[in-house]
Amino acid sequence: MEENEDFVNGWCDRQELELLLLKSAYSPEKLRCFPYSTEGKDETNCDERCGNKVVRRLRLPCPSMDDDTALEIYIDVDLILRLPPGYPSYPESAILVDARLVHSTEKKIPRPAEENRFRKVGMEALPSLLEVCRHEASIAAEETIEAAMSIIIVADTWVDEHWRNVASDQADGSVLNKKNSAVENEDVVERQFILGRRLIYSHHIIAQSKRKAIAQLASELDLGGYFKIGWPGIIIIEGTEENCIIFFDSIKQMRWQHISVRGEQQIKIKPTESFDDCRLFEKMEELGKDQMSFLAEKCRDVGLENLFKTALKIYENDEEEVIPKKDSTSLYGAMVLVDHMNDPKNYKKSLKKMAKETDCTLVLTHCLIASNENSKPMIIVIIFGQQIGVKRLFKLWRTSTIDVDKRGKKCLERMISIVVEGEICHHILELQVFQIFQRTCDHHTTGKDDMSKISRIIGGDRWENAWLALACKP
Repeated sequence: MEENEDFVNGWCDRQELELLLLKSAYSPEKLRCFPYSTEGKDETNCDERCGNKVVRRLRLPCPSMDDDTALEIYIDVDLILRLPPGYPSYPESAILVDARLVHSTEKKIPRPAEENRFRKVGMEALPSLLEVCRHEASIAAEETIEAAMSIIIVADTWVDEHWRNVASDQADGSVLNKKNSAVENEDVVERQFILGRRLIYSHHIIAQSKRKAIAQLASELDLGGYFKIGWPGIIIIEGTEENCIIFFDSIKQMRWQHISVRGEQQIKIKPTESFDDCRLFEKMEELGKDQMSFLAEKCRDVGLENLFKTALKIYENDEEEVIPKKDSTSLYGAMVLVDHMNDPKNYKKSLKKMAKETDCTLVLTHCLIASNENSKPMIIVIIFGQQIGVKRLFKLWRTSTIDVDKRGKKCLERMISIVVEGEICHHILELQVFQIFQRTCDHHTTGKDDMSKISRIIGGDRWENAWLALACKP
């Protein structure tokens, strides 16, 4: 008994020393430690004695999309490390890692409008941050060594490398879209908005942490609706289509026995209509375990009975104007340069799986630029689909461990570059010349001139010029 107590005190002491080290390395604004209080608790209960928590405040810089502004824009993320009983002496007692965006009410300065756009990008990037941090925690646990400092260093590296690339791509894409919009809409055609709705079904919603996360995320994304706790768990959300996608992609990263979208609607909002006037739910509200009938009544009252019935797998046609999944008159495309593939077989397999999940068509080819056949060819990926699907594919691409590093360890893709993107010829997939290209590119390299012709067929002068600019780089 005495030997066991010495061992427990050993890992308790190691946790205490680690907290002292962290507090000496970071200012209180950047890192806070919360040692578990023993007042009023049974000191012989190890689970209650050692519940230490570390919160590292990460600042994610956001490049300005407006050349005229000098305002520094950033979003804050709290990286939360929980040191469980037994850590770091037991291999099974790995540090528990979580992360959350700092809510706007917690910041001391007003949030610039531009920051709102990057908060959505930050929310999508959090899974990749958690993946690298949890991987570091598991490695340290196997070796029974202290991991808090190394996890924080990994997180800081993620901010400097992965986040800066994602934020830069977002800023470049927004600037490009603004320029393209100005050219293509010289008559100043007013933009149409898309109102999205989802019914999300889960086996159950009980954990307080999930209930809090659902409410907070809905508030962050300005979504209205209801979520019923208990068995089953039902979530109904309404807001912009983009935010509905972000919401589900974010909550499905949590641990669920089962969760899926059973019903959805996308409604076009005419330029003459007010977006807010078309909404049926103002805010997100939590309902109790026995309030399924109340939820059904609420949906019936606002004309969403058919959406509610999808929770029971009953599907009926809605009379509202719903945007079809595929639009034969509109196609979005992108050309992407991949720097390298260390594990090409699994890389291509994963990429094709992502394309299938997002309902996109994907073509991968190797382009030989130099006349010397021994030179390294460029890896070019061309993607076609609806704009929402292409954007979702990009998000999956950047946040999944799709390749391996030089040591053979799984890693994120940080070296892709978007050469050109935008609306393209919607008949491209039907053209015989493109179909021949699609069949042969997996087995043969593509020459510079042939790629130039294909680029022109896909997107006209803009795509051809973008390809030639890339091909002519030294």
